[in-house]
Amino acid sequence: MSIDFSVVIPTFRRPSELIEAISSVRRQHDATIEVFVIDDSPEGSAEEAVRGIGDSRIIYLKNPNPTGGVPSAVRNIGWPMANGTFVHFLDDDDIVTEGHYAAIKTAFAANPTIGLVFGRIEPFGSGPAAQLDRERQYFADAARKAGLSGRFGSRIAFTGRMLFDKALLVCSASVIRYRVGTPSLMHSPNPTEAQKQGQRLGHRQMHLKYRKEHGALEFYALALFTRTVLKVF
Repeated sequence: MSIDFSVVIPTFRRPSELIEAISSVRRQHDATIEVFVIDDSPEGSAEEAVRGIGDSRIIYLKNPNPTGGVPSAVRNIGWPMANGTFVHFLDDDDIVTEGHYAAIKTAFAANPTIGLVFGRIEPFGSGPAAQLDRERQYFADAARKAGLSGRFGSRIAFTGRMLFDKALLVCSASVIRYRVGTPSLMHSPNPTEAQKQGQRLGHRQMHLKYRKEHGALEFYALALFTRTVLKVF
């Protein structure tokens, strides 16, 4: 049987949230799935939770070189094993809304040249109220910018935002319920040095790749466009 979605979940010492995330994937209808749980904790804290689910579609893997909670590096362990038509990077504290995968399949079928589908993020959680409000404001602004970016076509403004502005989406994106963990790995008010280094490295890699593929002229022109014209919107 063919697989529609390969779901890669990096996890770090959040077994109860992980079970919720996996359960939301298993509830999806009209879509076949496989799930790779990549445990980044040295003690393998997620193994018992995954084994307890008892679903052969859920594959547990332990990171042989734990990063201490840098999800971008952990995701790279899972996606090369993907067998699905689509790959979904789901964080261990996020939830996929019911019917999401069926809607995504429909969107891709209707737009065969589109490589990414995403939607508005809905933050939720039991963390501090100030942090939750901060996340809600961030993603409300991201949704507004995404809508306005579409006026400039399917690539230019979106690319500029991702390279030179704040992110419009997270890996778990596409009409999901986004749990605000404590601390938030994406918007932690006090990020660890490892998290900051990971973010800087990710931006450098994106910049280098874009400049190599599209040339320095387009790269710097896009940077100027993003930091001037798009700042108005």
